[in-house]
Amino acid sequence: MVFGIPNEQKPLPCVVRFIAQKQWFVAGDNNGHIHVYAYMTNSKLKKFQAHASWVSSLAVHPTDPFVLSSSGDNLIKLWNWENDWECIRTFQGHPKEVKSVKFNPLAARNSFASASRDGTIKVD
Repeated sequence: MVFGIPNEQKPLPCVVRFIAQKQWFVAGDNNGHIHVYAYMTNSKLKKFQAHASWVSSLAVHPTDPFVLSSSGDNLIKLWNWENDWECIRTFQGHPKEVKSVKFNPLAARNSFASASRDGTIKVD
């Protein structure tokens, strides 16, 4: 199965993650959009502007309906898919692009780590 991201500006997918409990996957592109697909029905569910720059990383919470995104705009955002992908929090603190985000696999902790081009790793 091949999924494309059609658009006049030819966005390029940068990162993809499965949301197994929903049978979805999310993809971030170089224009700052997040695309949500249902892989069992081969359908696109949503596309939204998530960042002002390319989406560098996505992380899916192990139990809660949350996805973290990071970007070349130096921000990390927390999205709630049960609330129509509402951004419920924006994290700042890295002075350069955030390259990677990862939830703590111990769900009770509700923390995550981020790595930035500034050479730092932060745990929130």
